[in-house]
Amino acid sequence: MVELRDCLRELRKAHYLTQQEVASFFEIKESAYKFYEQGRNEPSIGKWKRLANKYNVSMVYVIG
Repeated sequence: MVELRDCLRELRKAHYLTQQEVASFFEIKESAYKFYEQGRNEPSIGKWKRLANKYNVSMVYVIG
């Protein structure tokens, strides 16, 4: 099973985005986004939906 943090990192890199660019998309600080990729924090369900739409994948794919 793919870890959530790994999924976030893989999707971001597959779309050639920096952590700062994704953080800006979420309107959060880069450090807050880094916590998501480190598995230290998780986005809200609203952010999951926005992320799935941004990457054109299903919520099931993003959440695992």
